[in-house]
Amino acid sequence: MVVAALGVGCSGGADGDREELLVFAATSLTDAFDEAVALYERENDVDVQTSYAASQALAQQIASGAPASVFVSAGAPPVAFLRERGMVAEEAEWLTNKLVVVTNTSLEERSPVALTLSNVERIAIAAPDIAPAGAYGREALKSAGLWESLQEKMVTAPDVRAAMAFVEAGNASVGIVYATDAVIAKGLETVDIFPHDSYGPIVYPVVTVVSDERNEAADDFVQFLTGEAAGEIFRAHGFEPIR
Repeated sequence: MVVAALGVGCSGGADGDREELLVFAATSLTDAFDEAVALYERENDVDVQTSYAASQALAQQIASGAPASVFVSAGAPPVAFLRERGMVAEEAEWLTNKLVVVTNTSLEERSPVALTLSNVERIAIAAPDIAPAGAYGREALKSAGLWESLQEKMVTAPDVRAAMAFVEAGNASVGIVYATDAVIAKGLETVDIFPHDSYGPIVYPVVTVVSDERNEAADDFVQFLTGEAAGEIFRAHGFEPIR
């Protein structure tokens, strides 16, 4: 992905008239973000190129030289990773979310204990070390005292959407995902089993990445994302903008 990203510039587009802006964003934002980008492109002479993946993986790509101008993370640690390397120009907390499970089986128990039952054979979770959704899931299960005992059931995925896809395909009984992912789940039940105080606040920071020159297109795009028009799009997809 780094090699592919290096081929995307941040100046004049193919027709010489439109700027190009490379944005890295967490996978869990995909549907809402695509809609917001389409609106922004209609109103501005900018082509926004987006790359979606697990947040920590994207942060590592930026640290390795991928020329993203804007980064939206599903969680604070990937941004802290870049800040420690002096790569964050501006940052702001932007959206919130919550953790739920999606399932293709019956969960009569409405607590984390449901994951220990015999009809839950496999639990899909985004890899905690590279995807914040997985890190939040691990935190919630540790809070319930279940993380170690459930290891034999765990199936890890590269990101939260892949974890949900495992459940949709029948390769796992349950997936630990964001509420906004569950909205688009196909043929799955959504169950809210995690106490909200069992994991830290799920916050999506948006940052502009340090560059040699001030990138006005990046600043303008971030201003758009944090404005009312984009806020309405993300609310419709289940996110709540932070004011």
